[in-house]
Amino acid sequence: EAKEEELRASRAEGEAGSAALASAHAEVARLAAARAGEVEARSLAVLRTDAELASLTDDLRRAEAAGHRLAGERDQWEQLAAELEAAQQQAEAGRAAEMERQLAEREEALATATSAAARVEALEEEAEAARSRLSAAEAAAEQAQADLQAERRRARGDSITAKTL
Repeated sequence: EAKEEELRASRAEGEAGSAALASAHAEVARLAAARAGEVEARSLAVLRTDAELASLTDDLRRAEAAGHRLAGERDQWEQLAAELEAAQQQAEAGRAAEMERQLAEREEALATATSAAARVEALEEEAEAARSRLSAAEAAAEQAQADLQAERRRARGDSITAKTL
């Protein structure tokens, strides 16, 4: 009976141990399932994070490409602005050179006109002097004519006197 009691107690202990083991197995299975759920949730979170990171990386690449494109456009605008500035400076230099050329032409024309005016004035003075000389020559010619006529009259008078004598 004691052995049976022992056997019963041993069986009860075995059953309690089996029940505890089954409970432990159930707890381990539950913990494993919970752990698997956490791992899967973390895996999904990692996948979502990877997808977001890939999306952000694509956005960054697009932004960098746009930045490079904008930098290229900025360089083109700066080049165009520099070319425009150079063209404006050339135009201003051309206008300045043209203005200087026109000014030089006008100065030359003024000098020519001044010289011509001086020559005209000198010619007018020469003409006035020539008119004076001409007037004097005409007066001298008139005087010479008068002298010649007087001489002819005297010569006639002398001739008449000589004939009369």
